[in-house]
Amino acid sequence: MESEAEAASEAYYEKKMDEPALDDSGPDESDIAEAAEDHGISVYADLEFVNRQVTGLAIAGLYHLWERMLKEFLVREFSNYDPPYISPGEVRSAVFVKLVKLLTGIGWDVMNANFHTDLDHLHLVANVIKHGDGESCNKLMRKAPWMFHEFLHPLLHNGRKAEHLELTKEDFLRFTVAVREFFQQFPERLNYEPRQS
Repeated sequence: MESEAEAASEAYYEKKMDEPALDDSGPDESDIAEAAEDHGISVYADLEFVNRQVTGLAIAGLYHLWERMLKEFLVREFSNYDPPYISPGEVRSAVFVKLVKLLTGIGWDVMNANFHTDLDHLHLVANVIKHGDGESCNKLMRKAPWMFHEFLHPLLHNGRKAEHLELTKEDFLRFTVAVREFFQQFPERLNYEPRQS
């Protein structure tokens, strides 16, 4: 982004310097240099904004892919039992916490798995991307404050909101590893006990 912003600044400067002067005094180099620098800063800010948005959408998409794959699997598995352990409608409407409880209830202690913390952060990030400020944003700030903008004065941290969430390529990679670990560690057999009628 730095090189693109610098190139945009230089191109702006050269274009303005090549424009015909309105009078015989010629272009004011210092004014053009200042305007070129401002243009470069603006280009950098735009690129940074787009980068953050794309990273956030990629992370949210990763969570929704994980959730969809898990729910489709569980619906398929539970449909083999009569009566089903949980109805397809309940599985499809389950939120992250309920999915974790469901997996724990059928024999997989997901909460103590090495990927659980990152998967928990991933689901909160996806909710913050989708809904902005709210309960998920507050939980994420408590659980992972380093993911939010670090102000110079600690008292300003109390005013942080969804707009201060700073997602990086490293966050995406960390969450990708968590999702992969989840599916790699998924037990071959779950200890489902049919309910007694």
